[in-house]
Amino acid sequence: MAELNFPKNPSLKPEYTSESGITYYWDDTSSSWLMLSSQSVTRNYVDSRDQLRYRRDGADFIFGDVIIKENNDLTSQTTVRLTTEGTFSLAKEATLNFSPIGGDGEGGSITFGNFADQKEIINISAEFVQYRKPLRFSVDDTKKLCRLEVNGQPEVFLYDISQVTSNSIQSDYIVRMPNSDKSAFVVKGHGSDSEFRVKGDGQVVVSHDKDAGLVVKSSAIDYAFKVDPNTHKIFTSEAYASALLTGGGGVVGPNGNSQYQKMEEPNLVATKGYVDSLAQDFRGQNLTADTEDGAKPGGFWRSGNSLYWKL
Repeated sequence: MAELNFPKNPSLKPEYTSESGITYYWDDTSSSWLMLSSQSVTRNYVDSRDQLRYRRDGADFIFGDVIIKENNDLTSQTTVRLTTEGTFSLAKEATLNFSPIGGDGEGGSITFGNFADQKEIINISAEFVQYRKPLRFSVDDTKKLCRLEVNGQPEVFLYDISQVTSNSIQSDYIVRMPNSDKSAFVVKGHGSDSEFRVKGDGQVVVSHDKDAGLVVKSSAIDYAFKVDPNTHKIFTSEAYASALLTGGGGVVGPNGNSQYQKMEEPNLVATKGYVDSLAQDFRGQNLTADTEDGAKPGGFWRSGNSLYWKL
């Protein structure tokens, strides 16, 4: 490569042409020799600070670190840096933009692999960021994996799962954890000890410090049943209890409409009110009375050492 012999006093001679035919000019702002940008480079060259090299032999590539500064000044801030180790650094606003020409196109992508066999890892479009590989997080120094900030949004879809095809195959969406009672998927409120816990061994635990630890709602204003964690009492809805007493009645469903239900299944849960009503209808029939008048038909009454059955 031809040797570069720049003039010792550039103020007297601000331009210099090397033996390879490349012309440089002296820049007072950066105090360095710069190559004229209008020239067609046909040979390898080195800038005055030995930082940037460019090769033109049919391959057209740059070798060495590439540095872009904010201004034409050696002391100005570096905004972009691309090193030979493959590190790409951005400063200031640090915006990485995928902008299709003319506003059309499907966006950009991030790939991995050698240049001949690249695999897409992330696809970026105006609507979604699509991950082609599963995400893997390692939590070492912090307990917080992800933070979602909601600013007045009344409804937020954490996961919106949609069937891409129209098939009717059952799909299970699984949260997998170690098969142990020491592992659990937990939903908690801020500043509260109340929680919904699903353990790795299959146990479901609902902890609450109020009067309703577990509530199954049938509508916005009614519940199907609830459990009081303090008293361990299980309550059914008033509509269910009333319909059970009469053999049927109106029950409000999730859509808010009342629908008549017959209470005729043999495995329905009996309420205390239903049991008391049965005991009241047949009370005294199988009790022993002191006199015949006090005994009811089917009951017993006692006289001395004799026991009589009243028919």
